[in-house]
Amino acid sequence: MFSGLIVGSQNRLMESYQDAGATSPAEARTPSELGCREGFMFRALVDRGVFCSTGDGRYYLDVDEAAEFVHRRHRILLLVVLMMFVLLLLFVDFPF
Repeated sequence: MFSGLIVGSQNRLMESYQDAGATSPAEARTPSELGCREGFMFRALVDRGVFCSTGDGRYYLDVDEAAEFVHRRHRILLLVVLMMFVLLLLFVDFPF
């Protein structure tokens, strides 16, 4: 459940910038202009290169990096599901 909140927050931040057209340095916006908090979640996305700073408090969404970030999340989820499946096969005695 907690991870769902994190993913939802990340998605909302990325969508806010995408919807505002802030996807280049020329169109960069401050988080407050878009109603976003510049909190932990925002800074984490900056650290991952999803948001890029223009140096004056404005940021823009790096669309390619955002797509790669989402793709990595999907790969991690798939890996976790596969690991759970393998553990299920190892520890559950199926009556075959």
